Amino acid sequence: NRLLEHLQSAFERERRFTSDAAHELSTPIAELRALTDVALRWRDDPAVTADLAAKANAIAQQMERIVRVLLSLARAENCRADMQISAVDVALVTRELAETLRTRCAARNLGLRGTADSPAMTETDPTLVRALLFNILDNAVEHSSPGGAMEYSVTSDGAVIRVVVSNTQRSLAPEDLPHLFEPLWRKDTARTDSSHCGVGLALVKAYAEALGATVRAELAAPELFRVTIAFAVLRNRNEISGAQRVRFA
Repeated sequence: NRLLEHLQSAFERERRFTSDAAHELSTPIAELRALTDVALRWRDDPAVTADLAAKANAIAQQMERIVRVLLSLARAENCRADMQISAVDVALVTRELAETLRTRCAARNLGLRGTADSPAMTETDPTLVRALLFNILDNAVEHSSPGGAMEYSVTSDGAVIRVVVSNTQRSLAPEDLPHLFEPLWRKDTARTDSSHCGVGLALVKAYAEALGATVRAELAAPELFRVTIAFAVLRNRNEISGAQRVRFA
C-alpha cells in the first residue's frame, strides 16, 4: 500500500508539474509566435528586426524564469522522501537568517527587528526548515514597502512553536490572500517586475507541507502583511518519529 501511495503521489506531482508548465508557458509562447510572424513580414527593416529581437529575448528570459520556478517547486514537493530528521532550534535558525538579510534591509531603508528566544526545539529536517524560514523572511524583505519595516518573532506555548513574520505593504487587499500561495501569482502583471515570479510563498507552502508545519497568511492591518508558521514542539525524542502536522487554534 505504501508503495502504491508513493507511486500515486509521484504521478500526481508529475501531472501537476506538466499542467502548470503548459498553463504558464502558453502565453509567452503565443507572444513569441506573434513576434516571429511580424519579423518574417518585416525582415528587410533592420530597425523593426532589432526591436523584435529584443522583445523576443525578453520573452525567452521570462520563460526561463518560469521553468526555473516550476522546477524549484517540484524539487520542494519531492523532498519529503529525502528528509534527514534531527532536533532543530527554530529560534536560533530564525535569528541567524534574519541577520543575513540586514544589509538588504538597510539598502531598502527597511527597519528590521525581532525577538526569538532560544530554545524553541522541534524535530525536523535542518536543511528544509532553513529553506522554509529563509523564504518567509526573504519574501518579507522583497515585498515590504520602501522605508517601511519587517518584524519577526518566535514563541512557544509548550505545544506549538510559532514563527511570525510581518512587513509593511501597500498593494495587497483581502481578496488577494487566497492567491498568495499560488505559483507565479503576482498582484498586477502590468506593473510588477516580471523577474519576480511569485515563487516565495509557494515554496513556503511546499516546504511547510513536507515538514508537517502549518502556514497562514493574513492582513493584520490594511498595510501590514503577516505570515505565521506553526511547528510541533519537541518534547521527547522517543515520542516523535518524524515531522508531525500541527493545526492553528
